[in-house]
Amino acid sequence: MPPAVSRARHTSAVRVGHVVIGGNAPIVVQSMTNTDTADIAATVKQVRELSQAGSELVRITVNSEAAAAAVPVIAAQLQLAGENVPLVGDFHFNGHKLLEKYPDCARALAKYRINPGNVGRGKKRDEQFASMIETAIRHEKPVRIGVNWGSLDQALVARLMDDNSRRDEPKDAQDIMHEIMVTSALESAAQAEALGLSRDKITLSAKMSGVQDLIAVYRALSAQCDYVLHLGLTEAGMGSKGIVASTAALSVLLQEGIGDTIRISLTPEPGGDRSREVIVAQELLQAMGLRHFTPAVIACPGCGGAPPPEKTPPGPGGGVIGGGGGPTPGGPDPPGEIWPAHRRGAGHTSRGVSAPPGWGPHPPPFPPPPGPVVFFLGGGGPPQPGQAM
Repeated sequence: MPPAVSRARHTSAVRVGHVVIGGNAPIVVQSMTNTDTADIAATVKQVRELSQAGSELVRITVNSEAAAAAVPVIAAQLQLAGENVPLVGDFHFNGHKLLEKYPDCARALAKYRINPGNVGRGKKRDEQFASMIETAIRHEKPVRIGVNWGSLDQALVARLMDDNSRRDEPKDAQDIMHEIMVTSALESAAQAEALGLSRDKITLSAKMSGVQDLIAVYRALSAQCDYVLHLGLTEAGMGSKGIVASTAALSVLLQEGIGDTIRISLTPEPGGDRSREVIVAQELLQAMGLRHFTPAVIACPGCGGAPPPEKTPPGPGGGVIGGGGGPTPGGPDPPGEIWPAHRRGAGHTSRGVSAPPGWGPHPPPFPPPPGPVVFFLGGGGPPQPGQAM
């Protein structure tokens, strides 16, 4: 069966350490620490946790001299621990100074993230932006030009607002905000290329906190360029709110073939695990059929068609692979909506969880689907025909 999502949008591949983003590469999952980067032990610990959860890139804040001095130490300790996840440095107003004063930091990072709204104002903005791009060129590092709606270049905002006011039919405030976001990203990328940074070293992002705003901005950005695009809903929120909002925005864009790397920006709950955002990103990509990270377990939410599995006598294999309804204990397959779950995975029988279609005591009246659809979570391997798992 062909994939449901097209990746037809062509981009140049950007290499970040050993990770490739864009081109024909799978969509990359990334995350960010929330530690004080100057706290080396805490940052190393969290980077390792995020990497082991599945984050393929990890971004760290480089906002002070202490943080910049800590970066090469962090990178060295991660390497000694066997973690080779590339580190992305997040820079703001003083990034040009830190990269110049701490060359070991510039070398240790695999990528720089630059917010064009946070690198200075007026003439200083262009000079400081150019300084950071020239450092990236010197060390052969890629750059993400990351526009954020909460920190836009005020000179650009004023210019586009003035242009809008002179139109015969001015755009409304929301549309002009979208235009400012896209223009900031594209003009900054053009400036970076004019300074000598090659196209295969540039990633763009244009993050908004509203679902519909994010979708509109990335559609426009995608239509106007072929740069690698980093997707993420900023200020998504905590818990289910953040998960739902991020999923609502990113799934629409990914379905349209927009996006080469993603981050789910969740605010951890008190005492919560930072790596949850990595798991959500993986689950989103897997649910859309774009990547596969873990076995897919099919599970019924519960209904009257069959008893819950914990009340069913266990089979000898001990491995539950899911199922929804399926054959009732000691009886025939029930009709209707329960059949597809049995077809895809397993259903309850008098001995626990039945074997896949064609193996169990109640084979369904249709052939099993092609491909591997059953994963064994706790038994001793595939069952024999007629054997419960």
